[in-house]
Amino acid sequence: MNRLYTGNEHFTFDEMPTNRLLSDFLSWISLDLMNTATRSILAEYIVSAALDLDGAGQKSNEPFKTMFDGVSIEIKSSAYIQTMQEDAPLTSPIFGIAPTYVWNDNEIVKRERKSQLYVFCLLDCLNRATVDPLRLEQWKFYVLPTSVLNEHCGDQKTLTLNALKSLNPTEATYETLKQAITDYAERK
Repeated sequence: MNRLYTGNEHFTFDEMPTNRLLSDFLSWISLDLMNTATRSILAEYIVSAALDLDGAGQKSNEPFKTMFDGVSIEIKSSAYIQTMQEDAPLTSPIFGIAPTYVWNDNEIVKRERKSQLYVFCLLDCLNRATVDPLRLEQWKFYVLPTSVLNEHCGDQKTLTLNALKSLNPTEATYETLKQAITDYAERK
């Protein structure tokens, strides 16, 4: 059953609602938006929101994350601040770009990147006192055709921010991201 939830649904026991909502669970698991896993999911949501997708573009069972205008999009995120611990050092942003395995009859046939386009999402804030993943102006987006990654990075598994910038991606803000992706879709 592919049901979209609102967060207002009650957990039930013996078909009776309890005093807990789905939104309680979502808050419980997602309070630390700086956590790498949570931030990655948030970045996927932000890209989907910028594209005006309502969840229908999300492809959880595919090796890419989103479909928009017939373009398959892989979304990756990184940040300088990985945790809110005050003594933790800032990090150099790194994005995962490893090709995934393609199987045929229980045997690996090849490794490839399945999407047509990558959107690299950078939470671009260096100040722990002001970093806030919900402030969309703190995010930068880099749009890059997968073919460019394949040509220049081969089977490489990660990509630094400087290496990404050297590939001349289209840089976008939350406000301009949809147009950057639309421009790519029209060229393909």
